[in-house]
Amino acid sequence: MKHVLVVAASSELASGLIPKLLEGDCRVGLHYSSNKTAVEPYKKYEQAKLIQCTITEESDCAEIVDEYVEWAGDIDSMVIFLGNISCTCRWEEIAKEQLMDEYLFNAVYPFLLAKYAQRYMKEKRGGRILFVSTASVRRGGGSTTIGYGMAKAALECAVKRLARDLASDGILVNAIAPGFFDTQFNRKRKGLTDEDVAERIAMIPLKRGGKKEEIASTVLYMLSEGAGFITGQIITVDGGDFL
Repeated sequence: MKHVLVVAASSELASGLIPKLLEGDCRVGLHYSSNKTAVEPYKKYEQAKLIQCTITEESDCAEIVDEYVEWAGDIDSMVIFLGNISCTCRWEEIAKEQLMDEYLFNAVYPFLLAKYAQRYMKEKRGGRILFVSTASVRRGGGSTTIGYGMAKAALECAVKRLARDLASDGILVNAIAPGFFDTQFNRKRKGLTDEDVAERIAMIPLKRGGKKEEIASTVLYMLSEGAGFITGQIITVDGGDFL
């Protein structure tokens, strides 16, 4: 794990991972769209490269990967935190355009990023691609975030297909599926109040939300030599929420 590209590094879930990656001699690409504040502190590190790009076309996915490889000289791992909830409503109310937006950011663009990264990985016959899904896929998505759940389910299908097809090239493809984490993403996108958060946490067997450090530890393991025999898997990190 010497060359790692983190897509949507400005995500709160990525914030615990980045310092860990920078502790060693890893050359880390930090992609972001508009939230430069979240990644700006890492600009001082020689082994970090900030890559700004708001993805709206397939070509943007290629450019992000190419820019990182041009700077780092190689890519052996890519972690894709990219995702968005564009609509919070009952499934009867969601419009076609809103559903398409969910698929673009939560399935299509992550898939295309993997498509371009694996080309470089094939040349060296090895690599890791790690997507971020959601544990709520297990129960059909959230009651007001059906589009998000459907799109992440599609992403998990891609994990299985890519893992099978890329195994002969030594490329491992997996995803982590976080459960409930008390993030601003959850609060703002879903409109959660403190009371909502408390009620949601009470539903979790461990009686707490996840911590960003736990996502970081899971990602680091999945990128490590110890996870070299794991591919095509969805690693759930949810405190037993969907048992």
